[in-house]
Amino acid sequence: MTRGTALKIGSLGWAVLLAACAGEPEPTDSPPATTRLAEAASPDSEALLTQFWSELYALLGPEGASAIANVPTPKAPKGAYGWGHGCKKKVRYEIDLLAKAVELIKSYKVPAGVGAHALDVVKACEKEGIRNDFYIKTFHHHDYPTGPKPDQIKGAYSEFPGYWCSHPRETAEFMGSISKPWIAFKVMAAGAIPPKSAFPYVFSRGADFILAGMFDFEIAEDAELIKGSLAGVKDRSRPWCA
Repeated sequence: MTRGTALKIGSLGWAVLLAACAGEPEPTDSPPATTRLAEAASPDSEALLTQFWSELYALLGPEGASAIANVPTPKAPKGAYGWGHGCKKKVRYEIDLLAKAVELIKSYKVPAGVGAHALDVVKACEKEGIRNDFYIKTFHHHDYPTGPKPDQIKGAYSEFPGYWCSHPRETAEFMGSISKPWIAFKVMAAGAIPPKSAFPYVFSRGADFILAGMFDFEIAEDAELIKGSLAGVKDRSRPWCA
């Protein structure tokens, strides 16, 4: 994966999700228009991971994992991760099950990740020695009109006031102690923060990748913003981990 590539990856199941590379359900001679836009905007990103990571499969145990083994190339999985809400529950009540889910993914020779809104999930994984290959963790600043005031922060995230990373400074500090790749998501706080503010903030404070949703007509502009943000990172303290 090219550093800093902006991708949109959805979520389906409670915990473990798989992203497959496919622009359309069936191969065609001509790639979809959106794919062509992405390739033009970021030609060095393996054609944006062959096409788009647009199909997701839930891994809900051995049967789901077995099905993944039969996914044909070019739809072969490039990685799988535990969904944030599900991982929080497993960390709180069944961290051994989360560890087994990570090992299940790794048994299929793909990178295994853990997703989280709460920094406690990442801390618990590190404390317990979970062997995940990467993290998908929310990350954004609070400097926007509807950003939470300190006394409004009651949990890891809240729809109102809208925030999805409750303590960005603590998140950056703790992630700085981890050498695993970090994919940051909710970087624009669900659209409340403009990309030109969100992207530089995230990269300069340690994230290795950004997971961002966008319309097809935004791809070229956002790709240029990503490139500019990466070029402008001068005082990043966390080493690049991918």
